[in-house]
Amino acid sequence: MVEENTTAILMVTDNILDDNDISHRLWFPDTVYILRGVSLIIISLFGAIFNAFMVIAIVPNRRLRTVRNVLLVHLGSVGLAASVITTFVPAIVILKREWIGGSITCQIYAFVNSILTCVSVWTITALSWDKYQTIAAPLHHSLTATFKKMSGCFLGFWTCAVALCLPPLMGANEYALHPAMGLCAVRGTNVHHRWYTVVYICCAFCIPLALVIYCYAHIFRIARTQSSRIAATMVRMVSVIQAPIAPANPTTLSMRGTKAMSTILQLVGSFALTYIPYSVVLSYEICKGDSANSVLVSISTTFFQAAPFTNAAIYGLRNKILRGSFYRYTRRKIQHLCYKDTRRGSFKSIKKSTSTARLPILNRKLNLQNGNNLKRTYSVQVCLHEMKDNDLLSAPSLPRAHSYTGVANGQPFLPLISEKGETA
Repeated sequence: MVEENTTAILMVTDNILDDNDISHRLWFPDTVYILRGVSLIIISLFGAIFNAFMVIAIVPNRRLRTVRNVLLVHLGSVGLAASVITTFVPAIVILKREWIGGSITCQIYAFVNSILTCVSVWTITALSWDKYQTIAAPLHHSLTATFKKMSGCFLGFWTCAVALCLPPLMGANEYALHPAMGLCAVRGTNVHHRWYTVVYICCAFCIPLALVIYCYAHIFRIARTQSSRIAATMVRMVSVIQAPIAPANPTTLSMRGTKAMSTILQLVGSFALTYIPYSVVLSYEICKGDSANSVLVSISTTFFQAAPFTNAAIYGLRNKILRGSFYRYTRRKIQHLCYKDTRRGSFKSIKKSTSTARLPILNRKLNLQNGNNLKRTYSVQVCLHEMKDNDLLSAPSLPRAHSYTGVANGQPFLPLISEKGETA
C-alpha cells in the first residue's frame, strides 16, 4: 500500500511537470515539497505554542473563568490537538513523499481531521454569537449564558461533528489521499456521492461563515448607533446648561470607526482566508468532476492546515488580558521554583504553607534570643545617687514586682528580679 501511494504521488508530480502551464514549471518538485514541509512544521510548532498559551493563561486564573473564556479554552484545546494532527502529520508525509501506515491510517486521519475542523469552526461561530449577544442584550445574556449551557453546546458540537464525518466510513463518498494536498480528505471528484460533499461544505464552512458575518455586521451597526446617540445626548446637555463645547474632530471620529472596522475585518477575514479557499477547491471538484490546479490546491490547503495557528493568534495572542494573565502566571511559577538571595546565594524556595507556618515561630525565637519584645510591667522613680543597689533590693517600701518580663504567647517566662529580691 505504501508503494502504491508513493507511485501515485510521483505520477501526479510528473503530470505537473509535463503541464504547459508556466506556473507549474516555475517550481522544482524537491523545492515544492521541502518548502511546504518545513513551513508546515514551523506552523505546527507555533500553533501548539499559541494554543497552549491560551489554555495556560485562562485555566489557572479564576477571575477569567467566564463563558467566553471557556469557549477560548475549548478552542485552544482543539487547536492544540489539531496542530499535531492537521498540520504536523501532513508535513512528515510531504517531506517523505509517501503516506505512512496505509489505507487504515488514512481513513482515521481524515475522520479525526474532519471532526476537529468542524468543532473548531463552530466554536469560532459560538464566540462571535456570544460577543453579539453580550453587546445586543447584555442583561439577558448575562443571566442565560451559563456554564451548564456551554457544556451542552460543546456536547452538541462534538455529536454533530461525529455525525457529519461518519458517512464516508459507511459508503457515502470516501476518504482518500490527495497527493497535491498532501493529506487524506473527502474525495470531491466522486460523482456518485456529490450530495455528501455539498452537505459537508455547507455545514462546515458556509453556514458558520454566514453567522460570523451576521454577528459582526450587527455589532458594527450597534456600535455606530450607540455612538450617534451618545453624541446627540451630549449636544442636548450642552444646549440645556448653556456651556461651550469644543467642536468634534472629524479625524478622531474617523480613526475610531476605522479601528472598529479593522478589528471586525481581522476576525472575519482570518476565518474566510483560512477555510474558504479549501471549500472553493472542493466545490470546484464537485462541479467539474476533476482535480483543480495543483498550485492553487497546495496554497489553499496550506491555509487550511494553518487554521490552529491562525485562530490562536487572532483570538488568543491579540488579547491583552490573556497576555497579562500569562505573564503573571509564569512569573509566579519562576519565583516559586527558584529565586536568588543576594547574601546567601541561590536556593529553592519552600512551600508557602510551610513558610507561613514556620515564620512566626522563627521570629519569636529570634526576638527572645536578642532580648527584644521585653514588656515593662512596673516602674518606679528612684534616685540612684541616694540609694545603692543593695538598698534598692532590700527596701521594704518598694513592691516586689517583676521589673521586666519576656513575652511569649502573652505569658511571662523569665523574671529578671524575683520576689525575694534575687536576680534570676
